[in-house]
Amino acid sequence: MWFESKGCEVCETILSRDAFLISGKSIENHTIMYSLIVPTFESYRKIITAMEKTGHKVKILKKGNFEPKTGILTEKQEKIFWLLLKGGFFDYPRKVELKELSTKIGINPSSLLEMNRRGTRRLVEHYFEENPSQK
Repeated sequence: MWFESKGCEVCETILSRDAFLISGKSIENHTIMYSLIVPTFESYRKIITAMEKTGHKVKILKKGNFEPKTGILTEKQEKIFWLLLKGGFFDYPRKVELKELSTKIGINPSSLLEMNRRGTRRLVEHYFEENPSQK
């Protein structure tokens, strides 16, 4: 189901700091657990600081970092694919569009599209090189 609302203070704080709000889940005692992706550590710090200034108790349950792998993609391509994956670009229906992601990470939409295209090509070429029977 999709609907529109005026939102809440927490969601506005998260979204106004260039983060992707992945989900919110109600847990015990009127507490909501949020899952989000931030493009930079600075964005993360700004969200935490803003939440604490408005009197919210922030408890970080899990934190992960993008860690580049070695091999097929450039580090920049890996980061872009990681953001696309975690942001829901590959989901159906999509949770994020290229234009929205490009705005949040400060890249021109056409540049992001080209990085996505080139990275996809590298992945497909690698797949067929590693699996010659698939040719």
